[in-house]
Amino acid sequence: MVWATPSDSARYTGVLPSRIHRAIREHLTHYSDDGNPFFVGDPDFIRQQLDRWKKQLPFIDPFFAVKCNNNREFLEAVRKAGINFDCASKEEISQVLDLGVRPEQVIFASPRKTESHISYAKSQGILKTVIDSEDELYKVKELFPTAQVFVRLWADDPSSHVRLCDKFGLHVEEAKHLLGLASKLEVNITGLCFHIGSGASDPEAYDQAIRLTREIYNYNDILKHKHCITMIDIGGGFTNANFDKFAPVIRAAAERYFGSEPGIQWMAEPGRFFSSDAFYLVCRVIGSSTNRKYSAESDKPKSKLFVNDGLYQNFLNVLIEKITPAPIPLTSRGSFIVEGQDQAYTIWGQTCCGIDRISCDTRLPGVVQRGDWLCYSSMGAYTNVTASSFNGFVSNTEVIWATKL
Repeated sequence: MVWATPSDSARYTGVLPSRIHRAIREHLTHYSDDGNPFFVGDPDFIRQQLDRWKKQLPFIDPFFAVKCNNNREFLEAVRKAGINFDCASKEEISQVLDLGVRPEQVIFASPRKTESHISYAKSQGILKTVIDSEDELYKVKELFPTAQVFVRLWADDPSSHVRLCDKFGLHVEEAKHLLGLASKLEVNITGLCFHIGSGASDPEAYDQAIRLTREIYNYNDILKHKHCITMIDIGGGFTNANFDKFAPVIRAAAERYFGSEPGIQWMAEPGRFFSSDAFYLVCRVIGSSTNRKYSAESDKPKSKLFVNDGLYQNFLNVLIEKITPAPIPLTSRGSFIVEGQDQAYTIWGQTCCGIDRISCDTRLPGVVQRGDWLCYSSMGAYTNVTASSFNGFVSNTEVIWATKL
């Protein structure tokens, strides 16, 4: 990977890859008069991440979580890389099948599903699905009794960006009960799964979850009519930053608790790991202001920037995940802004909503003004998929690609 050179700015070396910067500058040279925000996608990053995955977790098949980023071109790049898909709805299933993905490469991973979506999955030959309740078990029994059913177990990393344990997953006794009931109903449980939380940080949460999975696996052996459990899905939680810390713990736990079990197919549902750092968002400064009434805490003016994006478009992660995005300021033609003393800005979104604030006290070099651009890295996960048309603004943001797909 070639990074921005010190001649561009030593400040940004190692932050903005030169191929991304080059794509931004080329786009801005030809951009339309309205100056809409745009993403820069990096297909090379997908391939690099898959190589990392295969080296660290070669026994686990990744199923990309479509809910994380459903851009069609990106999904096509994921498919070409040989990665499978985790879908949560009829529309997501339809989208990946339209790309030529085979049904066996898809898991319908939502634990709670609309009846019509289950019927659609059945009609398309999507066998793998997930339940975590009696109600869902009866639903599958009625609509898709030949499905390959996974039981979702409770798991939790309290430090994850988005915790899922309050909504999904069965505790030990509940899971045992569901296995027994499934036997009586003659619904075959073929897999066990869990999810420790989106954007996790504690690797020990995987060890604990795999240990719990083994406990339920052992319980199945004592059932009078035991299930043929051959698949274990360890869910998501992976990021570019945490992967090297998580992978050794997962390898060790898989060996410790299941090393003696032949024929287990291991799966996972990474989303951010493949998509987050594969996208950069570039939005335009549409206005600025400085409040000359100094506060009691500071003798400096309070500066504001307004950009043509915001919480209702691509920055909902600011609210949901409590992140503080740090932009790289660029001129109207994409050069780095490096001259001048650092200034602190509050960056606001474009809607009329008073909570549409992207960040506070964001320190940027020099004076950033109307017509300049802000480039945000790591914007490929849970950004445009959650965008709305609130206030009449367009929710679909253009994607340009730094290299060929």
